[in-house]
Amino acid sequence: MPRVLCFTIMSLYVPPETLLDYLPSFQASSNRVISEQDNPSPSSTLDSFLLTKVDFLASLLSEIKREINERSDLSQDVINRIYHHYFYVNTKLLELSDLPVVSNRALELRRSTLESKLDELKGEKRGEQIQCWQDISKLRQEHRNWQRQHNDLVNRVGLILSNKE
Repeated sequence: MPRVLCFTIMSLYVPPETLLDYLPSFQASSNRVISEQDNPSPSSTLDSFLLTKVDFLASLLSEIKREINERSDLSQDVINRIYHHYFYVNTKLLELSDLPVVSNRALELRRSTLESKLDELKGEKRGEQIQCWQDISKLRQEHRNWQRQHNDLVNRVGLILSNKE
């Protein structure tokens, strides 16, 4: 039993080739016959473990792609809301420009406030674009790292399985 525990713990930190040393030996005793179904061979256990790990990495990669798409969609939604508010404020500013030019302090203050709000909305839009780019950049970096590990594992599994045949 402790050897199986070593196999499970070691599988998370070492390359698959070194796992072969920690597999329990498969020796049938002389007075008992063990079928494949009762106790699978160590090589099939390793094969299924490696294939499970490949599937896990593939699902992890698809999850990261989904997160990238969701972040992009969220950013687009936020930017659309900013545009909607920007156009509303801009319309209010244009309505003020239709009024006759008089030296009305309240009117000038309102115009200045609306112009400041437009500048603030432009800044929010830029900030959202930058934040989205940073988030997606981190996710893409993570995706590249996992993709590298996935490709490496697929190559190793291909070598191990081709050597058995």
